[in-house]
Amino acid sequence: MFFCGYLTDWWYEETRHHKLGVLCLIVNVFSVVTAVVEDSEKSYQAALDVAKDKMPQTHPIRLGLALNYSVFFYEILSAPERACHLAKQVMLTK
Repeated sequence: MFFCGYLTDWWYEETRHHKLGVLCLIVNVFSVVTAVVEDSEKSYQAALDVAKDKMPQTHPIRLGLALNYSVFFYEILSAPERACHLAKQVMLTK
């Protein structure tokens, strides 16, 4: 009887530590992904600002950058309104 209680206690501790480890891993991955997304958005915005200053409105690189940035809004940030607003803004501004 004592042995079964020992195994039960051991199993509980092992699974509890395993679950805690998995939770810590999830939190760490989430924080890394959040940082990458924030850095990506800053980089896209900086590149778009340079493209607006240095390239004509119809330049293929500027249009491609705007398209990629709007896809980033739509797919990564789940913000279709911002994606559409960006596409309209790029086409209407010089």
